[in-house]
Amino acid sequence: MLEFGRRRRQLHRSSTELDRGAWIGRQASGLTRLKAEVKVMKKTKSVLYLLIVFFAGSLTSSIHEWLQPITTIRVTNASDQVIERLDIQYSSSSAGIELKGRIGASIAPGERVVFKGPTYSEASYQLTAHFVDGSQITGGSGYVERGKTTADAVSKDKVMTTTWSFFMPYKHETTLKRP
Repeated sequence: MLEFGRRRRQLHRSSTELDRGAWIGRQASGLTRLKAEVKVMKKTKSVLYLLIVFFAGSLTSSIHEWLQPITTIRVTNASDQVIERLDIQYSSSSAGIELKGRIGASIAPGERVVFKGPTYSEASYQLTAHFVDGSQITGGSGYVERGKTTADAVSKDKVMTTTWSFFMPYKHETTLKRP
C-alpha cells in the first residue's frame, strides 16, 4: 500500500509537471504569435508612413508645379504710379510657342499679375510696362525653365528679377530699355 501511495504521488507530480510544461509551451507559442503580430504591425506601419510621405511629396509637387510643363512669371508694380498696361513677349522654342499680348491693365502700386506659360524645357520673355504718364520700361529675365517661378518687380527706372535656385533667391536687374 505504501508502494502504491508513492507511485500515485509520482504520477501526480509528473502530471503536474506536464501541466506546467504545457502551460509554458502555450505561453511560448502565445509569445511567438505576439511577436509575429508585432512584426506585421511594424511592417504595416512602415508601409503606411511610406504612403503618407509619398502623397505629401506629390501634393507639394503639385502645389509648386514642379516638373510641370508650365513656367510662372509674377510681375509686381514696385513703382509709385499705376501701370496703364503690361505687355509680354513670350517664346518657348521647345514647345514651338510664341506669345505676344497684354497680361495686365491698370495695375496699381504694389499689385501683382501672374502669367503662366507652357514650356517643355526652356523659354524666354520680355516685359514692357507702360505707365500712366506715358513713360515705359522694358525688361525681364529673358530665360526661364520648366516648372520654375520668376518674380519681376517693375519700378519707374528699373526691372528687378528674382529667380530661385535650390530655394535660394537670386535678385538681379534685367532692365533693357529705360525711360
